[in-house]
Amino acid sequence: MAALGTVSHGKSQNIEIDDSGGDLRDISGDVRDFSWPQAAAVAEAMGCGDSYEEYVAGLIGSKVSLTAMMNDVATTGSWTVLGDSIGATRSVEWHPFGDSAGYPEISAEVICTGITPAAGLTDVVTFTWEGVTTSTITVTTVGA
Repeated sequence: MAALGTVSHGKSQNIEIDDSGGDLRDISGDVRDFSWPQAAAVAEAMGCGDSYEEYVAGLIGSKVSLTAMMNDVATTGSWTVLGDSIGATRSVEWHPFGDSAGYPEISAEVICTGITPAAGLTDVVTFTWEGVTTSTITVTTVGA
């Protein structure tokens, strides 16, 4: 585990998503790629005769995407946890540096907008899970 204030490799991260019963499950071992981009929309706010464009801040939007190995082990496998989640809202917790107390934690409610299973001839079967946040994104620390 990296010390606080140091750069960490992505393998240290911890990703937890609740299953259909509402129990938070750690699927970190199956996840191959994870992203959580966040962006603020802007609205144009210029009037007639303005010599330059002006904008005001709008709503913040956020999409979550992960690619995981398709694991159907009972209770904790990534496919077991997420395979039936299309259209459902799930809690997502991401600990970019791991789940030790004091490290960053980003969490929100996310509705699943798509699941895409895929298989290459020379690789393990994976699936991509995508969603959009339906709540405010909370940034705290693990154990806070």
